[in-house]
Amino acid sequence: MTAISHLADYVGAFVTLIDGNTHSRSFAKETEAKYRLATCLLPDPNEREHLLTYVSATALTSKSEVSKQLFQSFDQFQCMGFGPASDQLFTMDTEHPSFPQKVEDIQETHMKVCPDL
Repeated sequence: MTAISHLADYVGAFVTLIDGNTHSRSFAKETEAKYRLATCLLPDPNEREHLLTYVSATALTSKSEVSKQLFQSFDQFQCMGFGPASDQLFTMDTEHPSFPQKVEDIQETHMKVCPDL
């Protein structure tokens, strides 16, 4: 699996966890593990620059277009606020009756719709 595949896998688990159907502690722990794996695979600024330089050297498009193609999924994930929302979500008891309301609060506080980057 690629970094983007792991990111998509996590987003799917996140949505499943917050949508009200699966609030078990074991699923929450599995979702957190997916988050930790996906985020450790996000390229840091240095890695991004190296990847961009390498791919741009042989690309038939501009460096900015190459950057968009390489990093759009990562940038969208970060822009939408998945990191702060996830960090707060994983401190909660998913089986507590107030979990659905707290999830709504987290979404309103930390998450947003982002333009296409």
